[in-house]
Amino acid sequence: MFGKTHYDRNFSSHLIKRMQSVMNSAAWLVYAALRYDHITPLLAQLHWLKVPERIKFKLDLCADELVVDGGVGWSYDRRRRRRQTG
Repeated sequence: MFGKTHYDRNFSSHLIKRMQSVMNSAAWLVYAALRYDHITPLLAQLHWLKVPERIKFKLDLCADELVVDGGVGWSYDRRRRRRQTG
């Protein structure tokens, strides 16, 4: 739904690279892999998206929530009420 230019305006490429570096380090830690092992198979095994893909996914999810649930605020109120009663 949102293209690359949408999140480029909000996140600098430097910040995206730093966030990806943190995710890569976490994946290497989880698998006790060497720093120079390929990261893509590890991320795939963990079912983790790379940072730009994750940003796009989250934006699409928010947009879908707006369309399906009638708005983020309504959905948030519904979840909060469910936690209080459950």
